[in-house]
Amino acid sequence: MKRVPPWGVTAGLWLAGLGAAQADSWLPPCPAVYTAPAGAYRLIVMPSGCFDPASCRNPGPDAEFAGRPRAADRASGTLERRVGTGWETVWQRDLAHRVSPASAAVSDTGRVATFDNWHAVGWGDNVVALYDPHGRLMRQMGLTDFLPRFYVHALPSSVSSIWWGGDHAFTPDGQWLQLNVVVPAADPTAQAPGSQRPPLVQVMVDADTGRVTPPQGPAWDQALARARQADAVLCTEERAMFQQELAPLVAPPAAAPTPDWHRYGHGVLRRLRPEAASELPDETCVFSATDLAEDANRVTRCVRGAVEAAADTPQEVLLLAPDPAALWAVVQPVLMTLPPQALRGSRLFVAATPAAQDHVTRTLSVLGAAVTVFDPAQPLPLPAAARAQWLSRFDPRDGRDAMGVCGPEARPGEPQ
Repeated sequence: MKRVPPWGVTAGLWLAGLGAAQADSWLPPCPAVYTAPAGAYRLIVMPSGCFDPASCRNPGPDAEFAGRPRAADRASGTLERRVGTGWETVWQRDLAHRVSPASAAVSDTGRVATFDNWHAVGWGDNVVALYDPHGRLMRQMGLTDFLPRFYVHALPSSVSSIWWGGDHAFTPDGQWLQLNVVVPAADPTAQAPGSQRPPLVQVMVDADTGRVTPPQGPAWDQALARARQADAVLCTEERAMFQQELAPLVAPPAAAPTPDWHRYGHGVLRRLRPEAASELPDETCVFSATDLAEDANRVTRCVRGAVEAAADTPQEVLLLAPDPAALWAVVQPVLMTLPPQALRGSRLFVAATPAAQDHVTRTLSVLGAAVTVFDPAQPLPLPAAARAQWLSRFDPRDGRDAMGVCGPEARPGEPQ
């Protein structure tokens, strides 16, 4: 389930300090400078690869970034110390982030922390990376290293990111890193005003060791309670979704609109070729009963175009309608115009009644195509191998995945 930040895009970007136009539309990363509160140190972050200064909102003077180390596959950082009116390099190194961190913090004692991955806030084992004053990586952590899994599960998320917090900073003495963590909404589907920032709780990390001090107190207890409520809501929905995915697939009613049949067709393909479950064929002709009855010309054009495309370049084709016999009455005349082996290398998924399946298979085999037939009138089970692959994502002890998402046998609301 997609859970956009309930406070809207503007505050969501504040949380991570991102240069994105919206929650899941990211601009290319740009060089960035992070200065300690009293100005004793600054960190210059260079994203991996090249960057276009014209696309950066605040590229700074050319001299600021000229000659900074930059790798093709890793972001780099340079820590500098204030010396008089200038800066002296303390260390340079590759950072824990491939493209760029989304944000960073610097203390006046020379400690550095970088946060999140550009394009993917909240994901990975480097959501927080902590460096000592000499540039050594002291510790890097994923969200579940400092938050309970059910809490991570309850955090607002979007297609790309988990919006877990922002404005992280070191304490004035540089001994602690304060992580400001979002308190989840008890109802994860509720939408708050776009300008309203969420409440935060603090998680403290020892800057010397990377050890996390478990939060305590009424604010944390309230945050946990809200997270459990949200987790229970999400877990119930996810369980139902995964149970439906694992159950035999049933076609929509014959009179259902075309979009319903498209969704069914996608489900058919997830079962018939799970190795590419997320991809639709290059050529897809899916029709409702209304399409077959009222728009025969469009049906014929689609079938002819799909078959001719497969004859020209081997590819996958899906042919589906609630009345397979009526569909085959359109398909067969088109096939008869092709020479033998014209579809060699192509793979066709064709709806067919049990009585017609052998005939459909023979006809297409003569044309050289690989053929998979299915009957929309019969529930279509998920293959055992695909089912096992689905379930392997979830921990058998509690039915959840590494980020707390609930599988078909998870226990809603159960703390981990």
